[in-house]
Amino acid sequence: TNDQRMATLLQLRIISLAGQGRLEDARGALSRLEDEHPERLLDVLAGLGAAAEQVAFEHRRTVGQLQWELAESLNQRRDSLPPEHKLKLDESLAQSHAALGRYSQAAAVYQKLLWQRPNDRRLIEDLARLYETCGSPSCLRSALKQWQTLERLQRKGSPQWLESRYHMAWC
Repeated sequence: TNDQRMATLLQLRIISLAGQGRLEDARGALSRLEDEHPERLLDVLAGLGAAAEQVAFEHRRTVGQLQWELAESLNQRRDSLPPEHKLKLDESLAQSHAALGRYSQAAAVYQKLLWQRPNDRRLIEDLARLYETCGSPSCLRSALKQWQTLERLQRKGSPQWLESRYHMAWC
């Protein structure tokens, strides 16, 4: 749809500005969006984490910081959001915490989301990958549990099932 294309273009613009070290310009673009089209803000925010994976590693933290600032700003107005937007906001908060290396905060948000949607494979995988990124022995044990859960939800022998098995072995 047109709204999705606009959100993608805005994400790319913000990523580009942050990647060039133009953090204030990126913040300005987000601020204008918040003032002019607050309904699009969550769509931009939701894709910012995934888009940040495409930029150089040294700029990912900057994008994570922008994502966190924006998510925190929206979180101040949480009560006025419909339930589906609250879920998007929580996912963005988890992604931004992860991008900033705040693994325990990100895990707590993911756990809250999984409590609401216990069989959401994408959330389980995101949490498992977060624990893998953390890398400590306790995080790897937690990652293993998440991959085991995901394996049980997959069709045996499917590519997703094999990927879960690979990650279980790695953990």
